[in-house]
Amino acid sequence: MADRLAHMRMRAKEHYERQRAAGSVKVCSTLPASLIERLDSARPGLGFRTRAALVEAAVEEYLDRHQTEK
Repeated sequence: MADRLAHMRMRAKEHYERQRAAGSVKVCSTLPASLIERLDSARPGLGFRTRAALVEAAVEEYLDRHQTEK
């Protein structure tokens, strides 16, 4: 069990290192449970594999839409 946890931690660390190398920055936020439920229920139908991918796309779309209005 300890070996499995160590392996999972190593894989997670490697994943985050690859993300940083690609120019990504980890962001942590607290959101209402009702919003998370909406994200999780909408995610598969929108074609996103992860919650993070959906949040990234939603923020990007929101900023694109509102930055062009100014």
